[in-house]
Formats: sequence, structure tokens, C-alpha cells
Amino acid sequence: MPLKSFIGYEKTLVITCHECLSKEENNGQVFYYHSLGNMLRKADNLQQECVRYYLEAKGCSQIILAGHYDCQVINRILESEDVQSSSKALHYNVEALLQENVHNLSKPHIKNKMLIEFNVIEQARLLMSYDFIFEKVNCGLLKVIGITFDDKGDTAHEIFRNGIVFNSLTVSN
Repeated sequence: MPLKSFIGYEKTLVITCHECLSKEENNGQVFYYHSLGNMLRKADNLQQECVRYYLEAKGCSQIILAGHYDCQVINRILESEDVQSSSKALHYNVEALLQENVHNLSKPHIKNKMLIEFNVIEQARLLMSYDFIFEKVNCGLLKVIGITFDDKGDTAHEIFRNGIVFNSLTVSN
């Protein structure tokens, strides 16, 4: 499915990596927030207020977190020995995930897919932990959707919706 099929006719905030520049026409219905590696930080109040602004002032009724395969930021985090605090938890969780699923890693693309899916799921869970988002989701006023794009970037696969994980690679963690 293309991203457009997830957006439909709703006002949507798309949170994605800076490497993913949108090709979608939005007609004022779609707003983009780009961050390195599609990573949000719980302690970043400005980031939270930006998300709140899109929900309240712009009237967005869904948030889509969009990850993509072969993300350079995620790759650099895993290669780095000096892991910054904002990525330390992701680095630790990814290493644990890789140890648990070592039998699935015989093919290199599986490892990258696991990392990107895990990151999208963790970022969606972080959004769901914000009170103002959790309340809107529980009242049926907001959807939080996590998707990943395939290698070509034209097909999106849903892996998270309002707290439910749909993928099989990282659901065990």
C-alpha cells in the first residue's frame, strides 16, 4: 500500500526520518515532522509541543510514524561505540533483540528490517505514553499508526495501530 492509502481523507501528521522526503500531494491535509532516524525523545518538551500543535491547532486526527529500510542514522547508531543518551535505549534494546533472534539473521536484509520495525514500534509506544495522545486514542479521536516502507520506498506496511503490534519479527521483545 502507498502512504496515501493510510492517510485517506483525514488530517494527518506524518513523523518520519529526514531521509524520507515526501512525494505525496497533501492539499493542506498532511503535515510532516522530520527527525533524525525517526526518533523522538521523551524529555524533549519542544517536540511534544510540536505534536500537540498539529493535533490541536491543525486538527490532525491521526499520526503516522513512517520508517524506512536501510536508514543511515540507525546504521550509525549501531556502528558507534560512543552511544549518546538519546539513542542508548534503542541501541541496548536492538542488541537484545538481535541476540534473541540470531537464528533469523542469516539474511542481511532481515537484520535491517528488524531494526527499522523495532524503532517504529518504540517511537509509536513513546507517543502513546504522552497523556494528551493516550486520552485522544482512548476516546476514538486519534489514531497512532506505525508503518515501514519497503526498499523502493513506494509500498508501506502497517506494523502498529493504537498500541497493537502487527509484525512478527519484533513482537516477542
